[in-house]
Amino acid sequence: MPGTIAIPEAVHLFPDTGFDELDRGIEAMAEAKLRWGASPIKVRAAMARQAMADTLAVSEEWVKAACAAKGVGFNRPAAGEEWQGGPALLIRNLRLLAATLDSIEEKGHPSVGKVATRDDGTVVVDVFPTDNYDRALFAGVKGQVWMKPGVTKETLSDHMAGAYRDERPATLCLVLGAGNIASIPAMDALYKLYAENSVVILKMNPVNAYLGPIYEKALRVFVDAGFLAIVHGGAEVGEYLVFHDGVEHIHITGSDKAHNSIVFGSGPDGATRRRDNDPRLNKPITSELGNVTPVIVVPGAWSRGDLRFQGENIASGLTHNAGFNCIANRVVITHESWDQRQDLVKAVGSALDRIPTRPAYYPGAASRRQAYLAEYGDSVVEHGDPHGDALPWTLVTGLAPDDPSGMCFQTECFTGLFAETALPAPSVVEYLAKAVEFCNDALWGTLGVTILVDPKSMKDPAVAAAVDKAIVDLRYGTVAINVWSAVTYAMVTTPWGAYPGHPLDAIGSGRGVVHNSLMLDDTLKSVARAPFRQFPKPVWFGTNRSAHKTLRALTELEADPSPGKLLKTASLAAMG
Repeated sequence: MPGTIAIPEAVHLFPDTGFDELDRGIEAMAEAKLRWGASPIKVRAAMARQAMADTLAVSEEWVKAACAAKGVGFNRPAAGEEWQGGPALLIRNLRLLAATLDSIEEKGHPSVGKVATRDDGTVVVDVFPTDNYDRALFAGVKGQVWMKPGVTKETLSDHMAGAYRDERPATLCLVLGAGNIASIPAMDALYKLYAENSVVILKMNPVNAYLGPIYEKALRVFVDAGFLAIVHGGAEVGEYLVFHDGVEHIHITGSDKAHNSIVFGSGPDGATRRRDNDPRLNKPITSELGNVTPVIVVPGAWSRGDLRFQGENIASGLTHNAGFNCIANRVVITHESWDQRQDLVKAVGSALDRIPTRPAYYPGAASRRQAYLAEYGDSVVEHGDPHGDALPWTLVTGLAPDDPSGMCFQTECFTGLFAETALPAPSVVEYLAKAVEFCNDALWGTLGVTILVDPKSMKDPAVAAAVDKAIVDLRYGTVAINVWSAVTYAMVTTPWGAYPGHPLDAIGSGRGVVHNSLMLDDTLKSVARAPFRQFPKPVWFGTNRSAHKTLRALTELEADPSPGKLLKTASLAAMG
């Protein structure tokens, strides 16, 4: 079945929040949303900055808890993922939101970078780097937001910060938090608070319920004021909250199966409702629901260094967080006649062998992996050192592209497994067109896609034009050039979400966006670009030896930028 394999509910670490307590909390938030709606912009900015300090104060506690929950050593490079995916990104989000509010207070709208109009009329807004610190640490990495048709340079300010421009009344939103990357639930809640003018009930996923008490410390300025309530429980608590009269809209980061159960119900009745597009839910719902994430490899004349770097690039997009990512690389697409195709596959395997395996902490991972092994048999190649609860990194090689119904193409496995497939085409330009069609029509999901293309190939005007056309034609919320598509999650200025247009009964990767700290309305997609090879080694690479030290330093830099902290972070990054 297309989408995400059903994931069993985790053991509950905390007692479920009782229904009576939920009722009292929702009743109190009816008054809190009036106060939030009336709070001046300066007060909101000050609260964001207070939360930055409070998050920094609990950052080590946060990372230690996440490492313990995921079986990662606190003093090992893999702990860098918990610094970056946890406090560093939450602090960055808060800092950029405060800066946006300052700009709204001063100018009436957020401040953005260069605004340009493409030949087809699409307005493109530069949003990364945001400052000289970004430029120094992420040299050559750029992020843009492409706006929907109808937005012009002249009218762009009318498509920003709508909640402030229109003075919308505050509402109450239920956020059903994800269980994988530690910053997701908190950042989802911040988006609803700041960009959509909603007070928030955040229900923790049982997988990462340990973060609840840490969030209460990091975001205490909102909790103490009654603007954010953190509750615990599984599907039963979620169901009660979803249909509570006091909850006005819902956001979920998770699976399409969970979304469909909320909107249409479960079992035969839910299937009938979905078939008839007859939702039982009569409230707005936004969502981010995962992806079978493709990597399109544009053939070229690659050096040994190119192959090694891109092997690490591709492999790291799978192994991050042990493969438990909605944007983990899942299908590597190559040109069948490229003479370096097998060299790249070997480079990916070599990188996988060098990246330490780790416990498969997410419920049901082993059984999900087994389902793929049963389908693909002899095409499966295992890498790494599996031991105890750690599963091997798994690559399904040479997958035929002419059967798009296969699990690797249609189902997000949510574990450390991905596939490689090769498309026949008489030329690079025709291959790119075919790869775009394959991604749009054969693979499930629209969250993000990566294109890898070397600079020598881009000197060919026909190839450069074909790559540009691919960026336009790919129906994904993020299109990333030479970098894992998850980079736009970390930029924070870029909207994060599915390509727009999914109806409720065919929800795909979801509806709406989060992050988007510049509060751009009517966005079409985010586009990221990076050099074909980067130095220092990207901190999210699974082969980075100093990631835990670098990202701890980056957390402190995000909280209070200074030249000294930049130098420290850059020096540690160079050791990766």
